[in-house]
Amino acid sequence: KRKIEKVLSLLTTGKKDDTVAATRILSSMKDDVVSLLLKRLESDNYEESQKAAEALIILGERAVPQLLYKLEYPGSNKIENDIREILIRIGEPAVPILIKQLKEGHTSDQSNAGIRIARLHAANILNEIKDPRAVSSLIELLTDQDSALRISAAHALGNIKDPRTVDPLIAALNDKDKNVKATAIHSLGEIGDTRAIGHLIIAFKDKQNNNNAVDA
Repeated sequence: KRKIEKVLSLLTTGKKDDTVAATRILSSMKDDVVSLLLKRLESDNYEESQKAAEALIILGERAVPQLLYKLEYPGSNKIENDIREILIRIGEPAVPILIKQLKEGHTSDQSNAGIRIARLHAANILNEIKDPRAVSSLIELLTDQDSALRISAAHALGNIKDPRTVDPLIAALNDKDKNVKATAIHSLGEIGDTRAIGHLIIAFKDKQNNNNAVDA
């Protein structure tokens, strides 16, 4: 606990040398450092909570598993949002663990609902990190039985803008769920690959015909 106090104190100064010193202390601490920092993240003291978040970001990959576990039971919308932001700011080092969760839904709650939520969290965070390493796993998710996961995957692929995603997103234009279709249309527009033009024209015409049928 004394080391945690020292770390938070060093991070308060904003000086580069103090940040380096804080990083050195964190790297020397045992695994319970993440749990201690997560408790500080829940503090009502805004400055203490923010410094705990900075320390968790510095810990990087080492903090990811416990952050994902905490994301299952955040206790408040604020903590959920804070943890999402921390994982996004950790960025690339978090990606392999997030991909594994996306595929397997690692969670303490092994019910279908628990696994689904864990996979959705992973997809949504990968959407913000925009790392091409996630492309293959997100493409696989486009054919998942869960429409919410298909939507999240289509959205993330549009943000990553990798050429490999164009054909799978074109295929998603035939999805039975209209929200998946709409997300695929948007993502293909974001990517801007000429291969999608003809398919997008047909999709827009179909959408217009459907709207006219509803109006009639």
